[in-house]
Amino acid sequence: MQPARHVLDRFAGYVLGAYVGLALALAVDLRAAYVQRGGEFTFTAATYGRAALHLVGLAAPMTLGLALVAVVLDRWVLPRALTDVLDLRRALRPAPEALVTALSALASVALGAVGILLVSRFARGTFHADAIVEGVSAGGGALLAFGGVWLVRRLEPLARRLARGLQHAASPLVALVLLAEFAVALRMHIAERAPMFDRSIPYTPLYAGLALLAGLLFVGGTLAASGTPRVVIAAAAVCVGTLGLTPYTYLRYGGTSSQRFLVEELSFVGSRLHRATSELLDRDGDGYPALLGGEDCNDQRADVHPGALDLTGDTLDADCFAGDGTPPFDDRTDGRRVLPRTGRRTPHLVFISVDTMRPDRLRALGGRRSVAPRIDAFAREATVFRTAVASSPRTTRSLPSIFTGHHPGRVRYVRTHNRLDIAPSNETLAERLDEAYTTAAVVGTAYFRAAPGMLQGFQSVDEPTQMKPPPEWVTQRAVPWIDRLAQAARPHFLWFHYFSPHEPYLHDRTPSRFGPRTEDLYDTEVNRADTEVGVLLDRIHQLGLDDDCVVVIFSDHGESLGERGTLGHSTRLEREQVDSVLIVRAPETRARVVDSPVALLDIFATSLDYAGIDPTEGIASRSLVPCIQGRCEGFAGRPLFSEILPDAVYAIAAQSVRIDDEKLIVYPESQRSRYYDLRTDPRELIDASDRAPESVARLRALLRSWDASSHLPENSLAQQIASALVPALPPRVERLDARFANGITLVGASANTESVARDGVLHVDLYFRAERPIAANYAVQLVYEPEGSANHPARLEARHTPVDGSYPTSRWRPGQIIRDSVDIRVPPGQVPGVPLIGRVELWGDFHLPAPVSVQRNGGVYPSVPIGSLIVL
Repeated sequence: MQPARHVLDRFAGYVLGAYVGLALALAVDLRAAYVQRGGEFTFTAATYGRAALHLVGLAAPMTLGLALVAVVLDRWVLPRALTDVLDLRRALRPAPEALVTALSALASVALGAVGILLVSRFARGTFHADAIVEGVSAGGGALLAFGGVWLVRRLEPLARRLARGLQHAASPLVALVLLAEFAVALRMHIAERAPMFDRSIPYTPLYAGLALLAGLLFVGGTLAASGTPRVVIAAAAVCVGTLGLTPYTYLRYGGTSSQRFLVEELSFVGSRLHRATSELLDRDGDGYPALLGGEDCNDQRADVHPGALDLTGDTLDADCFAGDGTPPFDDRTDGRRVLPRTGRRTPHLVFISVDTMRPDRLRALGGRRSVAPRIDAFAREATVFRTAVASSPRTTRSLPSIFTGHHPGRVRYVRTHNRLDIAPSNETLAERLDEAYTTAAVVGTAYFRAAPGMLQGFQSVDEPTQMKPPPEWVTQRAVPWIDRLAQAARPHFLWFHYFSPHEPYLHDRTPSRFGPRTEDLYDTEVNRADTEVGVLLDRIHQLGLDDDCVVVIFSDHGESLGERGTLGHSTRLEREQVDSVLIVRAPETRARVVDSPVALLDIFATSLDYAGIDPTEGIASRSLVPCIQGRCEGFAGRPLFSEILPDAVYAIAAQSVRIDDEKLIVYPESQRSRYYDLRTDPRELIDASDRAPESVARLRALLRSWDASSHLPENSLAQQIASALVPALPPRVERLDARFANGITLVGASANTESVARDGVLHVDLYFRAERPIAANYAVQLVYEPEGSANHPARLEARHTPVDGSYPTSRWRPGQIIRDSVDIRVPPGQVPGVPLIGRVELWGDFHLPAPVSVQRNGGVYPSVPIGSLIVL
């Protein structure tokens, strides 16, 4: 009985130690996430408490497993492994009194150090003489140090028990100390030698893991050695309580949106626990379990899950929503104009867009400081839309939506390299105006050179060779077009696009006009663009064209400046990235501010209305002419949709709908959502999903119906994933067996030709197989270059997320074969006649050079050769 009781004591101690370690790991984890996110999210104590219960429920099985492993190590493995090397138990056993003294000294030093810091901070804020500050600091620290000795001596019985426990836990502690010292030394060495690589090391999980081990080994080993019945009783109570939480979490987790955000997005530990548990619970392997928020209504059929295509008439509720098929939702217009035909001359249309400009940079829209005075002055004589919602926070989705009048999911795209482009089958605004208007575009970036369809239909296009020239570049080429308007026989449609506020900010070393912060640099960029916009507006006024032009100033989307720990755009659907600038000055209208939220894509129908052309029937865009004329009542209660469709750069899928003061964001892959009550939370910081379940259900149903009704099949996630999965490697495909270290095997590759013409497109199909669950998302790097020659002028490359981001590697299931199609546009100036060797790499981080090695033919290589190519 005695050995069994001894093992039970050890198990009980390590159970409590494992939970202490888990608490420490979660504290480290959530603090790091909070700091990274900038503290922008607001959570109630109840939300934190419920999230903690779910984390414990998820971690309970793992925690008990860790306790069992610790017992085995402590009882049978560690003593034998470390006795001959580092056996501190023998040294500590005869000197418990020395340990008590050492603990007293450590506590005294710690309290003294903390005391010096606190007293010094108080002294510096109170006194100004250095001598006084130093004296108060030293005296206060000394008093606290003596207080530490007195406190530890008062707690001598506890210190003696702790000392006895340390005798038994000495060997595990040695291992822990060595591991921690090695990790710290490695970090310091890497940070000094390779700062860029140091950024890619996951320090949060490293420190969280060390905290878990510290609690497990230190507390568990100490309590295990104490052998008191209280430890066994406490461990039994913890086991019963936590194991009872596990089924509660599995059943109730899906209906707790705000807690899910804490667990799955902010917590590194929680997100890994959730994923591992979801994979275990997913019986049919479709990526959606019936429990734990997966919402799979049939976990025995892989073709039935919330992300599936639901075809009407097959009697199968494939998407677990509203039975067979999906209820239709149609927000498209009937194609009728608002303005009647008159004998007045058709006005010129002048678009001035400022990339990534946030509306809160304008005083007219609540800005704190004068960043854009010229646009503010223009707003005082125009119609200002207080809330204009972009269809997407990504330029390659938002601009096509503006210029076609469709939601991004209804636009047809072609994919070349890692860019999205408008397919020629779309009808753009410039093409609709082509017969009646002279059309011209001056865009201040080379971004569209890789996506020329963005300029589809313009009769004249002027674009630079630089990605981000100074904003004056646009002005110099735009002014001559404005000068032509004074004598023009036919109306003109002119689009002038300023790229200036786009990151990187002040890359040309222009001094900041507002300060050193990121926000200040961004504001300086907006200010530079505003100055140039003022030049164009002045020229229109000097030529007496104010009454002959409809001038539209807008931004394609917003920009994150640290909110939610995010910089830039393309990644979130909260207000800082989708709320946009929209100001319209039209002839014979007076200045006003429109409070009703509108869609940025309404620019399309509004422009056709002023041009006297009937809008295309079936577009989502609505004419804003009634709002500009002061009759905007019909826009109340209108759903406004935004979305992030995955692409080759961002493997992100999200959709949102806003109706007046309600907003819901849904992440289809995880079935998570966030609901904001904009009346009480205009900054969209507090997820109110748990307080408004009826509103969440109503808006989710609306989003599901809109998605099924408005999206083209080729743009749906389910369709893209289904087309990427193949049952077997097709015939006539070169068979490979290149096994990457991350559990992915490249099983085949095929190119459309062994030669390709300049200005042509090289199409390559890569076939991957998942050998096991993949822990992270990897990017595919496809390179064609001369053998043995890096950075050759003839080099072609395309780096992208697999399946254009629709099916990232972290969602691949073991045994699946995934076809990843890559298109590389060969530039017109490509060096011809050079033999190029193709090779494939997998990158662990899209922005850092960390290719995953591949094993083949008994060796380890950084890439896989897949054939040759000659550009004609």
